Amino acid sequence: MFNVGQFPSNPINTNALGGEQPLLVPEKRTSFPRYHFETPEARERRLRLVRERNRHRRQQQTPEEKQHELAQRRQRFQQETQEHRESRLKYQRQYRRSASAATRKVMIALIVPRVAEVALN
Repeated sequence: MFNVGQFPSNPINTNALGGEQPLLVPEKRTSFPRYHFETPEARERRLRLVRERNRHRRQQQTPEEKQHELAQRRQRFQQETQEHRESRLKYQRQYRRSASAATRKVMIALIVPRVAEVALN
């Protein structure tokens, strides 16, 4: 039904890409289905287990660890928002440049023929 090597995260088939060793990267735990054949029930069960594991871990934490984790989260959030803002500004600048260039081109395209027409008559 499924071929070995059909999934890039499969560590069994080392020869799938012409003998290259696959990178053994643990799959990120996300809310997306692991494989396209993961049933909704299995997905629910996996997510519930993840939530329980996280809850248990949080309950075991000391107040200092909690503070540390919160500080880390806050810092990561600030960093991500900063990066997002920078990239947005970069694209805005780029777009502004290209837009003005485009308007110039359009202006030239509209004006030059008219000027030529007037000059010839």
